[in-house]
Amino acid sequence: MRRLVLVSMLAGLAGPSLAHAASPEACAPDAAPDKYRMLRQVTLDLWGRIPTYDEYRALDDQAELTGAAIDAMFTSEEYFAQLRSYFRHLIWGGLPDDFGVTGSQRRMTRQATTNLYFVGNLRSTFRGRADVTCLDQAQTSFDADGRPVPISTFVDPTCSGATHTCKQEGYVMVTPYWSATPLKVCAYDAQALAVGVGAGSPTCTPYTIDAGCGCGPNLRNCTPGIGDANHTAIRDALAEESTRIFDAVVRSGRSYFDTFTTRETYVNGPLVQFYKNLAGADIKIEQGGAVGYDPLMPAALPTLAFGDVDTWVPVTRPEGHAGVLTTAGFQLRLGSNRGRVNRWYSAFRCEPFVPPAGGLPADTGGEPDPNLRTRNGCAGCHNTIEPAAAHFARWRTQGQFGFFPPTVVNASGPHAGCSTGCTSGACKSFCDAYFITTRNSTAQQQADYMSWPQASLYLDAAETAAIDRGPAGLVDDADEQAKVASCAVRTLSEQLLGRDLTPDETLKWLPEATATFAASGYKFTSLYRALLDLPQYRQTR
Repeated sequence: MRRLVLVSMLAGLAGPSLAHAASPEACAPDAAPDKYRMLRQVTLDLWGRIPTYDEYRALDDQAELTGAAIDAMFTSEEYFAQLRSYFRHLIWGGLPDDFGVTGSQRRMTRQATTNLYFVGNLRSTFRGRADVTCLDQAQTSFDADGRPVPISTFVDPTCSGATHTCKQEGYVMVTPYWSATPLKVCAYDAQALAVGVGAGSPTCTPYTIDAGCGCGPNLRNCTPGIGDANHTAIRDALAEESTRIFDAVVRSGRSYFDTFTTRETYVNGPLVQFYKNLAGADIKIEQGGAVGYDPLMPAALPTLAFGDVDTWVPVTRPEGHAGVLTTAGFQLRLGSNRGRVNRWYSAFRCEPFVPPAGGLPADTGGEPDPNLRTRNGCAGCHNTIEPAAAHFARWRTQGQFGFFPPTVVNASGPHAGCSTGCTSGACKSFCDAYFITTRNSTAQQQADYMSWPQASLYLDAAETAAIDRGPAGLVDDADEQAKVASCAVRTLSEQLLGRDLTPDETLKWLPEATATFAASGYKFTSLYRALLDLPQYRQTR
């Protein structure tokens, strides 16, 4: 009954029904809404909800929803929360549960019948067979190095190794970084020594495939299993980081372009854990010396407990970062350079790549042209995509996060370590992923570009310079900035109007609104506030 009374009262506050329309066919309003409808419209857009009963009643003695009242709404935390949601949609900030290799190489699984925790994809490495886990009994025997001694061994033709021997250990109790409650963890998976047992005593990282490399102290090199709330906390923090950069830039009244160039970012408890212990893997080049990568995060991240999910602390990243474009969440969500460029052009330049209306033409006359910039049906898009993708050439792909310095990715020359020496293991994978090798290219490509970065193929000298400019180079000239600014105006106005701009608005109003946006110093809130005064918006229902 109370709900019915409230609905009736709100209906009375809403004023008269929509009696005015430009035409019966279009049903387009031709008059501004009354103060109650205007409040509802602005509150939905700025705060993502309808007004409360008290907020409606506060207008009773007002002639209209004043400009000062609307200005005040832009200072609310509800506005910034809605803003973060808006930009998360643009940046495709959401991540799947299985967010790339970075989240899966050391992902724990809980066995429901025993509550044992283990790393599912390393069972054959530890025990000789992919379906073997540890025994549900405490591990009490360790060797002189502190490694668990098998409790049970057995011979089976499906086990790895020349003797087909499988082995099983027991469990140890471990307090993980995500909880104060100890867990039963299979002893091989719980190993916490800094080096493994393979040739050369490899350093244990979150990606080292070695029988002596477990999850590390407090399981720090592993993530909780999919579906676990703590795993979800890492995923959600990665998705949220980009939006916090947008929030900070808009909140402080800085230029919209700072969101794509700033070195500042924000981390919470799960992100501190991710960047310190899960963010990437070193690569060892067999020829040309040891070469690693730089995740480009400060060595001294803030001290935050894993459970501090709502505490966001600013950190300044080293040179090379470019706002939201070099956050781990963005790069894991879009695991290829072409994918990153595709999202950039679609969301922030309003220039999506559209295939030919009739589809791609059939390849004829032998092998298709490996140069997508000249291949029939592909050139229209890839003449733009390939030079733009070079901006991301020093950033890792394929579900991993990190930055390759110039000593690894030379913008204008080959990498000696990837010519003949990298033929196995991680080194082979690294070279095949980022450079031209005999395994990923044509004979002509090898003759022209052997061991050059793949991102530099078919680029001229001016285009190759994008590798050194990095992602920030996507907005470092006036023409690029004009396109991004115009897209920002178009995207937000279409969001508020609930429709595409008309041809007339695109030709006449959009350039004027973009110029006003530029005159404000590209302040996003100034743009947003100006759009709320548009006659088109005031007549929107």
